[in-house]
Amino acid sequence: MCMRKLGRWTEALQNIDSALRLNPSHAKAKVNKAICLAELSKIEGDLHKRKQNLTEAHQLLQAAVYHPELSQEVEPILQKVEMLLEYYR
Repeated sequence: MCMRKLGRWTEALQNIDSALRLNPSHAKAKVNKAICLAELSKIEGDLHKRKQNLTEAHQLLQAAVYHPELSQEVEPILQKVEMLLEYYR
């Protein structure tokens, strides 16, 4: 989380992936991963990789939106990711 707040998206993503290996069902970690992927897509030069990151972020957020404790946080992020995906289609 700290790396994410510092804008160190690649490092944050590595840490989140490590956490998800220990607990693959951790919903908040999946949301954090989606946020990192969405942010990385903004700076990714390769259009295919950008779309790939956004697609994965979208899938993670769609699953997380059904968690009552996360739905308020996830909904606006999901909307932004959907807008970005639509833009790159």
